Amino acid sequence: MDFITTRTPKTKKSNRSVPIPKNILSELEKHESKQDNIKSKASNMYNDNNIIFATDFRNYIDTSNLNRRFKKSPKRAEIAPIKFHGLRHTYATRLFENDIQPKTVSDLMGHEDIQTTLNLYTWVLDSQKNKAVDVLDNIFTI
Repeated sequence: MDFITTRTPKTKKSNRSVPIPKNILSELEKHESKQDNIKSKASNMYNDNNIIFATDFRNYIDTSNLNRRFKKSPKRAEIAPIKFHGLRHTYATRLFENDIQPKTVSDLMGHEDIQTTLNLYTWVLDSQKNKAVDVLDNIFTI
């Protein structure tokens, strides 16, 4: 499954292949099947642009439309509101929480400079602070 970008990448590292976890790939394939079903019903009104997230007739979704559609998702999932771009921050933070090396996270995100990843895309969560204190507690046990 390939994805198409319609913008020039910001940096050389932006143009990359990103591995997708199997469970997410499975969901994407289900979504693609739904799109194929729409295609069969839409006949000549359907544009086969080979994109996964698209309008009902498989045209590109503009950014404002994407954000408007996405805005409803957290509410349906009963989670705190988040902007679409915020998913990149969550992605980086969750990888760090699970001890993925900073260089690996930076590479997956397509950042030229690891500082971009560290300074802009990660948050220090209370659970991580507590984990650090526990480590220190073990180090300094008398």
